[in-house]
Amino acid sequence: MKRRIQLLAIALLACTATFAQVEKIVGDWTTVDDNSGKKVSIVRIYKENGAYFGKIIKLLDPSANPKSLGEMVIRDMKEKKGHLAGGRVYDPKSGNTYYGTVKYNADKNTLTLRGSIDKFGMLGRSQTWVK
Repeated sequence: MKRRIQLLAIALLACTATFAQVEKIVGDWTTVDDNSGKKVSIVRIYKENGAYFGKIIKLLDPSANPKSLGEMVIRDMKEKKGHLAGGRVYDPKSGNTYYGTVKYNADKNTLTLRGSIDKFGMLGRSQTWVK
């Protein structure tokens, strides 16, 4: 019986740690251009009805398309094993939508957003966002 209680406590701690990691994704994140390293925009990630979404709330690059302000760049992501997956990411530069994942890096306080044309994330690219 004592062993079961210990295992239950360990399982609860692991779940809490995973949940805490995913919850750190919520907030405002600065997007950075892959090629130039310039800050492009600020995306607000929020949770609504059990799913995560991200919306461009501010443009930082004067050459950015003003129509992208307010665009949803992350849609319908769900928590899965300590990261977000199962949703879509939108690239306002190309106008394309991809399968997506979002992972939080606690050591660097960054997000890695991956968009891919396949569900497994093999064919795509990643971008790092900063807090």
